[in-house]
Amino acid sequence: MLSPAKYTESEVLVGYLDQQLTTIRAAAHGLTEHQARETPCRSALSIGGLVKHVTYVMSGREREKANPGAMPDEAGYALFMASFALDDGETLASALEAFDGARTSSWPTCGPPTRAPT
Repeated sequence: MLSPAKYTESEVLVGYLDQQLTTIRAAAHGLTEHQARETPCRSALSIGGLVKHVTYVMSGREREKANPGAMPDEAGYALFMASFALDDGETLASALEAFDGARTSSWPTCGPPTRAPT
């Protein structure tokens, strides 16, 4: 959460994103593998699927750096569609490890605001 101070629009957006990522991580805390795959709402997304998809989105920078300006192909589309649910061979623990890794690797360029109150 941002402390009282004057922030730029970018700092506020990054702070909000940081808060949302923390909340997604917290939502997965203590879930069993079965609970991580449940879809109790109308959405087809589960907590595990949400963790995996957010990891996919955060890793997009690395994909873009590796192949700048590339248009999605069938393999890329399949990877995108697979990002919405944990596969049978994936565990919540492995998804959270990938989530933490993607979050850490994307944060150096847009870390949360650390400005002192003015």
